[in-house]
Amino acid sequence: MTNRTFTSDNMLAAQFSENAGIYAIMLGYNKQKTPQSFILYQLTTPNITFTSLYCSVDLVFIGHSCIAYAKRTQTTVVPPNTTNSDTFYVRIRFLSSGTILSLDPMFPSNSGNLTDVRILPFGGYAVITRVYHGQNYNFTLDLYDEDGKLSKYDSPLKQTTANFDGAFGVLRNNSILVALNETTTSWQILLADLPPLSQYNKSDYGNIHVREAYPPTNFMYLPLNTNTINITFNVLISLSDANLVIYQKINNKFVLRQLINSKNCNNCITSGENITLNVLNCTFNDPGGHYFIQMDNNFVKSDVYNEPVLGIDKNMWNFQTNNITENTDNSGDIRGILRLTTFGSRYFQELNDSGKHDFFVTLIDQLIPMIPTEKGRLGFSYRHQHSSSNILISLLIHEAKDNEKLTAANIKDYLHQLIINKAFTVISMGNVTNFLDESYGFQQSQDIGKNHSALITIVIMTFIILLLLPFILNFKH
Repeated sequence: MTNRTFTSDNMLAAQFSENAGIYAIMLGYNKQKTPQSFILYQLTTPNITFTSLYCSVDLVFIGHSCIAYAKRTQTTVVPPNTTNSDTFYVRIRFLSSGTILSLDPMFPSNSGNLTDVRILPFGGYAVITRVYHGQNYNFTLDLYDEDGKLSKYDSPLKQTTANFDGAFGVLRNNSILVALNETTTSWQILLADLPPLSQYNKSDYGNIHVREAYPPTNFMYLPLNTNTINITFNVLISLSDANLVIYQKINNKFVLRQLINSKNCNNCITSGENITLNVLNCTFNDPGGHYFIQMDNNFVKSDVYNEPVLGIDKNMWNFQTNNITENTDNSGDIRGILRLTTFGSRYFQELNDSGKHDFFVTLIDQLIPMIPTEKGRLGFSYRHQHSSSNILISLLIHEAKDNEKLTAANIKDYLHQLIINKAFTVISMGNVTNFLDESYGFQQSQDIGKNHSALITIVIMTFIILLLLPFILNFKH
């Protein structure tokens, strides 16, 4: 912000001189050069002072939003000289390119000694007036909608006494915290939910740009192995460059199930305000599992303005898979092979016998929550062999018991998917599982009995016939 007091007697010059202005510099990620500043707002009126400025990403529309607090003073020419002052706010909406979308002066009626204006997450703005009263503040809250109209919402914070700092905060869920008057032995915080004051209703996803999603938040019956998710926004969108991450909550820990980057997503389909994302079959594979999806800012962007769209914070989009277990595994144990990468093979070969044993143990411990499955379902022979320059490791998957969720065949398929998609799954995050070769996956060992059962049956029958043939011939004679 720049301020300048104009003292010239030439009133014509005063009309064409910028006496106060607000300028912005947009700093991009990983940029070597600082871009040129651009003008957001200028005034030619003399004796203007900007005393505060509050800016954020525009939470209702696209782009950015700033509210500036301006004070204008005037001194009368005719003696006795008196100085009068008045205050006003200006709300500026603009794009990263510097394009100004709107300039809206605001003249709230309650201009106290200390006044703050805060943009609200679900639309509108709050004018918070704090007036000294002894060692504390008398705290007054007024809400205005997007058109600048005073809301009739009767808040418990309409008038209250705050602490000696007048401390308050506006949260992303559209609530406000105020530290109340303190005593020598206690202190209190008052929390109040604020109403949505825009054309959009309150969002269940902490972002009013998001209209709805599938699965909906707090859904409890998502079918197992669901392979698509869907988000509908309130603006036309296109793909940008950020991540959407699916997590599962296991024993108070967040386990990565799948990462999707919008820049490199071949299975992300946008249509107008809607985006559909394909997910792996192994992502939602745990009956009764608890999941949430987090979406970064700029995963999608406005198709009209080419501006990032806000994302979804963690623990906002929560849901649960259907708690149905179909344990029909009659195939017994499954044995297969894992292959280490070239780097992982070199690391393994440099370990002593104790280190190799610990490597096997750690690998199992990391795979169990990644699949996920119960302890005891995976086992190793603690033997390994070479295939060219890579180490091959034998893995045994035990058949399911009555109280276990996944069949051995399920575990085999899920493990293979996790490994071959290592760059987008939790496999890449384990210090041992990251050594697994994504070009190999999990290869089931050949079961001679199963694959050649017909041939074995023929051989056995032929052997029996040959064995009985002499007795048959003797019987005829």
